[in-house]
Amino acid sequence: MTRLGLATAGLITLTLLLTLLTLWTAAKAQDERQRWLDALNALPGVGATWLSIDDGVFTQRGELHLSILDANSLLAHWPLAHSATVDWQSLLSSADLYLSIDSYTLPGWLQHDARLILSRGTPGQWQQSGVLSAGEHHLILSAALWQEPQLTLESDAWQLNLAPLVIHCGTTQLHWQAAPNRRQQQINWQLASLELSSADQHTAIGDWRGALTLVRQNDSWLLPVFNSQLGLLQHESAERRLALFNSDLKLTTSANLQGLVSLIDLQAQGQLEKGEWVDQTHAYQLAKLDTGILLSGIDIQGYQALLWAAMTQFEDSTVWRAALNRVTRSGFHMRIAPSGFQLANNAIHAQGDVTSRPFDMAELHDLASFRSLLQASLDIEAAGNLAPVITDEATLLAIRQAGYIEDRAGRLRSRLRIVNGKLSANGYALHW
Repeated sequence: MTRLGLATAGLITLTLLLTLLTLWTAAKAQDERQRWLDALNALPGVGATWLSIDDGVFTQRGELHLSILDANSLLAHWPLAHSATVDWQSLLSSADLYLSIDSYTLPGWLQHDARLILSRGTPGQWQQSGVLSAGEHHLILSAALWQEPQLTLESDAWQLNLAPLVIHCGTTQLHWQAAPNRRQQQINWQLASLELSSADQHTAIGDWRGALTLVRQNDSWLLPVFNSQLGLLQHESAERRLALFNSDLKLTTSANLQGLVSLIDLQAQGQLEKGEWVDQTHAYQLAKLDTGILLSGIDIQGYQALLWAAMTQFEDSTVWRAALNRVTRSGFHMRIAPSGFQLANNAIHAQGDVTSRPFDMAELHDLASFRSLLQASLDIEAAGNLAPVITDEATLLAIRQAGYIEDRAGRLRSRLRIVNGKLSANGYALHW
């Protein structure tokens, strides 16, 4: 066979393979849509249908229609059902959502591009009545033979008026990607702002960015890395105001230092640039906070149960209690890393250890039953001119005379210890 013949045969074979791969990818797109429908229809009180508009080989277009058939059944599995501020049952009854979905296929590559249709269904009715004002909401899901699926959400600002509650959400971005073995997932997010306002309260967060990693281990999920940067957290009412500015939190999970497979260690580090607390009788200004905590010897199954409860059953206290019980039954050791914060331009530093023996949550009845479980040692040091900010002169004098505080070159120092539930400061017993 001549070279031209070989090249022609190779080209025909390659074209045939690419055609078959394209047809396989297009069929996979249809299978994915069917899995979506099955999953959505399995939700209590929800109905989903699909309308095909274009079924080409390289592009497919259609509309996904979601309907709330039974709001009571849906709300029974939704934490917001317990909110007394909004009548969610009336709001969601007979709600309809339409999504336009374009699917693009190339040999071994598939992408779904979904957009919420705001002019039809319930969003359209809400916009006409002034309940909703919203920009575009865009969802992209892509996958290929050479990479794992990844999901990107881009949302413009929107506002929902649910008298007496008004919810305003700024631009939002979220990205999810799975690792090649599907046992690890990475999530990144960025939220410009979120505000909840009512007649007498206002809560807001601003410039929230973060990332987390989930790892699957023994049919459960671990959270080895969690990073969060929050520009603003604020809550205001007629009686009080709380504001935190530029906070940074990092949480890491690792194998236990002693090498025990059934235990893990948790390390948390946090920084806060500024904080304010104002009520009818007090006004505090926190200039800076820098702290770190290491929890070691945590039962891994208890930790996994706590993580799962936080993600799926946040409002169910019985689930939290059962998960927490698995942690406390193995005991724990907490190390407070050298930490410091500034109150009224005066610095306070603290470090120490807290240890708990194994116990069952049923043993806790009051403060006395809890403190009897603890062994602790904590060193505290503060500037001398801080005392008048937090107490009066007579109380400060009494504390010094009792020996609970030592004054060394203008620095106030105290060593707190808990032994078998008994508290002491600088060796002198404290009644609590």
